[in-house]
Amino acid sequence: EAAAARVARAARKGTGGASEAERRAQGEKLFVAGLLDACPRCGFEPPPGVSREELAEHLGCCTDKKAHAAHAAAVAAAGERRAKKAEARDAQAEAQNLAVWQFLGGDDSQAWLLTDTQVKKQCEERGLATDGTKEEMLARMASHASGRKMLTDGEAGRAAAGGGGGGGGGGKIS
Repeated sequence: EAAAARVARAARKGTGGASEAERRAQGEKLFVAGLLDACPRCGFEPPPGVSREELAEHLGCCTDKKAHAAHAAAVAAAGERRAKKAEARDAQAEAQNLAVWQFLGGDDSQAWLLTDTQVKKQCEERGLATDGTKEEMLARMASHASGRKMLTDGEAGRAAAGGGGGGGGGGKIS
């Protein structure tokens, strides 16, 4: 659910209509202005205090295709690592969310705490339809729960009816 929300936000933001060439040119301008730490072409990190002219000169001489390809591969690998980390973080949040719900009793009245994925899984476990929105699935779970009868072994009924339990005996406490 969180990953889907991130994808939706990214789609709404889009790239601002900028093409790959425009993004590359913008990265180069930011590098020359000293706002990027590394060359967007090759990944070269100049020492602190380098002038704008020296940065522009680097860009003018930055034509090594192998360095460009290596830098592009490193950037792509870093993006993949970030995506995997985010996926693991989302999975951990899902597990924590489910654990909290179960700790609170796993009651249908608290099913709103569950994510869409978890509600769907609960519906599957109960043999209910998993199509529709989260609210529709929660309604199915609630109607299914109200149709169930609670079965007991009868102990609670006997204790209430006949007395059992301790108390009232006048023993001395020391």
